[in-house]
Amino acid sequence: MVAKDRESDSYIPFFTALSKSPAAGNAEEANNALVSAIGESSLACIPGWTGQFCENPICSSKGTVTPPNQSIFGQLVDMVSLPKCAGSFQFPYDSLSDYAYINVQSDGGGPVVVLTDSNGTIVGSVEAIGDQTSYHVFYRKLLPGTYSVSVKLTLGQANYCAVDVNVYSNVSIRTGFVSSAQSDVPLDLQNGISGLRSYFVAHAFNLPSPGGLSSVLIAEDGSTAYRTTLGKRYDCAYDSFAGWFTCKAGSRYIAKVDAIDYNDYPLRRSVPFLCLQGTTTQVPPVITQCSNGGTLLYANTPDAYCYCPVLFTGHSCEKALCMNGASPNSLGDACICPEGFTGTNCQGG
Repeated sequence: MVAKDRESDSYIPFFTALSKSPAAGNAEEANNALVSAIGESSLACIPGWTGQFCENPICSSKGTVTPPNQSIFGQLVDMVSLPKCAGSFQFPYDSLSDYAYINVQSDGGGPVVVLTDSNGTIVGSVEAIGDQTSYHVFYRKLLPGTYSVSVKLTLGQANYCAVDVNVYSNVSIRTGFVSSAQSDVPLDLQNGISGLRSYFVAHAFNLPSPGGLSSVLIAEDGSTAYRTTLGKRYDCAYDSFAGWFTCKAGSRYIAKVDAIDYNDYPLRRSVPFLCLQGTTTQVPPVITQCSNGGTLLYANTPDAYCYCPVLFTGHSCEKALCMNGASPNSLGDACICPEGFTGTNCQGG
């Protein structure tokens, strides 16, 4: 049986706790250990959650979601700033896109885009135009796959190159943030609210099955701030979600959502958003220590939280997860075991 914390919104499913692990390997080990410990047992989920490990929210009331407007440049795939216009970055081109448009803005240097495929072969364009501080190029009939973008300067030097990659496609993604895992109404369209811990949610339009969303990377002012896999929500318009995220007022963000199209090619869409100054709200007390061997992450910050070991959950890992048909005691910190089982979680037989 999964224990419930003091408030329903503070109930932390396994997915959320593990998604913010500082090391993906640790999360995978924890998941494997959890599956091994549970064996054939099933968890009795509290209302609002479902799934084998109660990791999937069920929305309390299904909302609505509308597709974003496609700009004249298409759907944004990625946006990267290259200091001194040096280096390169990769982006996926899916099988559902018609053609690509890459735009570069710099403070000089006469930038020119160099696009190469996965074999390192330079890809020719159908149309390109540029000047001392910008370059615009179109590519048609690209094969699905991963491409690399770099910038060559033809007229001296530059301090930066801001590069954005766009595709013409019917596949689009709407993103947002909700205050609880069961809410289907974003707080402010796609924008975050400063200091408010919220769940990232997303929905893909015109992405045929078996394609689907897989992960999100959120960059803050050009640097990675958050990266995690996406889980599923049920009876929700925004049917994909990730664990808690908190933004900072005044910072600029971009959510890069990765997916797989129905032909099994990688797909990405990106959504810039702001962090708005919110009104004063009641927030949970900052965690200073964890129980049952939990690890305190982001200590002495508003984002501090406990990364719980296998078989414990809760705000500070104070709640025991009961195995083999056991039930929690009155405090929820240990389990009352049926005959033949022992241990804090009744995991031993």
